[in-house]
Amino acid sequence: MKKIIQLLIVGIIVGSIGYFIGWKSGYNEAEKYQNLKGIESIKSDLKEREMEMISSLLKGKARIETKKEGGIFNRKEVQYFIAEVRNNSLLAKAKDIDVKVIFLSKTKSEIGDIEFTVYEFIQPGQSRIITKEVNVSDDVAEFRWNVIIALAE
Repeated sequence: MKKIIQLLIVGIIVGSIGYFIGWKSGYNEAEKYQNLKGIESIKSDLKEREMEMISSLLKGKARIETKKEGGIFNRKEVQYFIAEVRNNSLLAKAKDIDVKVIFLSKTKSEIGDIEFTVYEFIQPGQSRIITKEVNVSDDVAEFRWNVIIALAE
């Protein structure tokens, strides 16, 4: 009986040592692979991921402004949707950005919406001011906006 217990203990110890040596060896191999993977390859992988999710990396703030335009005799008020959109990616440029603006009443009901595309580049880490003339009725109390989709380069 003592010999069986001794064999079991020795077997558990040897098995544990073998497991940890194998685990450490596998960990070292994975780390070595990451170190061998060049910086350009890592940047390429990151850019590819950012290009797939560029729409979610575009954030910003917006407002609707009313400006008086025209000459002395034909002066009129024109409303503009003005947004500052920031590209929060590290490597991917954003372009051809589709924006949707939803106009809401005081009761938060949707009154209407507009969609438009901005055909400009936004470099990584940079911002761009977007200006679009809109026709907002007096019933509009607030609005929501978001980037529907954008392309990346």
